[in-house]
Amino acid sequence: MSLGPGRVKKGRITVFNPRASETLVDVSVVDGWRQQTGQSTLAPDLWFNIKTKKIFVLPPNGHRVLKYRVKAPADFKGETMAFVFFRLPPDQKGGGVGIQLGYAVPFYMAVRGTEELTLTLDKLAAYPLGDGGWRYGATLSSQGNVHVRPHIEVTLFNEDGLELDRTALEHGPPIYPGRTRELYGKCALGDRAPGRYKARVDVTFTPLAGAKQSLRGDFDLVIGPNGPVFTPSAGAANP
Repeated sequence: MSLGPGRVKKGRITVFNPRASETLVDVSVVDGWRQQTGQSTLAPDLWFNIKTKKIFVLPPNGHRVLKYRVKAPADFKGETMAFVFFRLPPDQKGGGVGIQLGYAVPFYMAVRGTEELTLTLDKLAAYPLGDGGWRYGATLSSQGNVHVRPHIEVTLFNEDGLELDRTALEHGPPIYPGRTRELYGKCALGDRAPGRYKARVDVTFTPLAGAKQSLRGDFDLVIGPNGPVFTPSAGAANP
């Protein structure tokens, strides 16, 4: 969620018991931003509060609605995140090894107007697949103080500029500040004849608060005896 400095937002979260018997639920809140980035951040108890006992009882197949409150400190800049863990006791049947059920719900909070984000496209790679085709791998790096979940599309052309294929890469995994991530997508064309091609990578992304942004990378592709190899196009304005 995105809040102005000093603003407050309230909400509710519902916890369900998937079991046909009464169960205990253990609730804990941890600094998710530090876990994901290793960076110092705002401790959860300074901006996030969930109204519940640490341990409570849920009836068989029952549920409970919990209220939470988020406040954006007036002097905080950027974004932070807390994980709220809900853990159930191990389910042991027949004397076997019990497996504890647990669910982590992330709560993001960004202070509107203080976000900083720089996303760069570092490289485009291709990885052979068993069916003779390949999958793309686009590596991006993020700097700033907020996370990003980019949409990436790779368009393949022949040497004459005729579009051959357009592939959307996976969307969802976040890229946190100071981190690099490679995202993948299978080229729908499968195996291609040896030769020279061109590829364009279009990346669009929208911070938690802010306008949609985009960047582009242009690459030359050579398919030879060792498979497809991408190199940045000469003179292209690659990030």
